[in-house]
Amino acid sequence: MAYRYLGNKARLAGWVVDAIATRVPAGATVADPMCGTAAVSRELADRGYRVLAADLLRFPTLHARARLLVDATFDDEVGFAPVGTYADALAALDALPPEDGLFAREYGMAGTPANGSRPRRYFTPENAGRIDAARRTLREWRAAGMPDAAVDLLLHDLVRAVNTVANVAGTYGFYRADLNPAAAGRLTFTPTPRAPDRGPGAGHRVAQGAVEDLAATIEADVVYLDPPYTKRQYAGVFHIPETIAREDDPEPAGLGGLRDWSDARSDFCSYRRARQALSDTVKRLEVPLVVVSYSEDGVVPPDRVRETLDEHGRVTRLERPRGRFRSNGGRDGPVHEHLYLVEKR
Repeated sequence: MAYRYLGNKARLAGWVVDAIATRVPAGATVADPMCGTAAVSRELADRGYRVLAADLLRFPTLHARARLLVDATFDDEVGFAPVGTYADALAALDALPPEDGLFAREYGMAGTPANGSRPRRYFTPENAGRIDAARRTLREWRAAGMPDAAVDLLLHDLVRAVNTVANVAGTYGFYRADLNPAAAGRLTFTPTPRAPDRGPGAGHRVAQGAVEDLAATIEADVVYLDPPYTKRQYAGVFHIPETIAREDDPEPAGLGGLRDWSDARSDFCSYRRARQALSDTVKRLEVPLVVVSYSEDGVVPPDRVRETLDEHGRVTRLERPRGRFRSNGGRDGPVHEHLYLVEKR
């Protein structure tokens, strides 16, 4: 399952969970309230932890539901009526012809954006139109009574399919001028790999909300925080998967066609506010152990992160080199990911 997302922890998930496992055993509850692609949530679940995943944006919660709640029993428990089986639903979506909708007009290479800007080259005309057809169909299936859990899984599959053929360099902040070879391919729906059958006692949960709002309500043995570390607002640079996840039709603005993301602005992306946001969040968490991932390239320098966390308990810092996320150029060479384990006072 590939995700071309800024901050994706797929390659670091094992390292993060290894560190957590030195402090709390399997069976404990771990909250991952800034879950992103839910790579760490899935690793925790696979190692026997009970997981509460959440995120400010909606599309990461779709990923979390797919990675935590979809196992071998999902089809029998949820069902995909009135379409049939999960395989039937994917086949129906895959066979849809292109339609003229929001994506064809605003994000297709032959589109006519409402604000008069030039066509936005996010998708080929066929793929943009097939996204519109899939979105309309999923809305109709939900209205016809298909369970929300089933539609959410199919929306997750649509986001994954779109991510494969998007003509972007890394994030969705802007499209590429030239056509990425992968973007020339056909939008194709593939089934989500199933998690092991964990049984009814697994107890994983998924929620949506800002970590600052959720912090005081979290009941867990450990909270793992993976805040944004650059000035780029995720709600802006991932506007396309968020629009798909929200099932709405926003008014795209500017040359890049971004949706209005003011309702999902994060203080963690602000040079002036990120440190205070981290401190406030850790303070509100009524748990014995907080684990924080943060890149040395973050808007808060490592020494400031350490100072901030030292205010709340005894801190152990681990670090590991990783490749840089590069969407449009940027520096070469590794960057160090820091992992702070905070034993709260």
